[in-house]
Amino acid sequence: MNNITTSISPLLAVIYTREEAEKVQDILSDSLDSLYKVHHNNTLSILLDNLPAHIGEVLKDQIEQKQIDVQTPEAIKKICDSLALALKNTDLLTLSLAFEPSFELTQKIAKLIKTEFGGNTLIEIEVDPHVMGGAIITFKGQYFDYSLKTKIDHFLKSQ
Repeated sequence: MNNITTSISPLLAVIYTREEAEKVQDILSDSLDSLYKVHHNNTLSILLDNLPAHIGEVLKDQIEQKQIDVQTPEAIKKICDSLALALKNTDLLTLSLAFEPSFELTQKIAKLIKTEFGGNTLIEIEVDPHVMGGAIITFKGQYFDYSLKTKIDHFLKSQ
């Protein structure tokens, strides 16, 4: 079962936003609740059936690669507990944009952020039309304003 902990990093790499992490945590909790109530031939199906497809695929791959025995509710509980703990210990980067990005753009942004700030970083997108363009980033108590509004304001003050 030591392989369970080493299997969590690839899962964190495909959980991009705080919203998605909260959804996964709810699914983990619901799966654990039903794990002991219903007898399943394959207890893993409880979890995989409810996770977003891209996360479920990575989980399934990790279980196969690490040869983790998932035939008991206790094994599934260890996986769920490990992932839930890892999600609680993630860093959050808040990104304020003037628009709501598509899922594909959110994934691209999150992958870039995970590369730059670490794989355990989640993003939270805030839509703020006052940004106009660019972005405002808040991370670990630091604030970085790369918005068009701020650039225009600075330009106008210098005139």
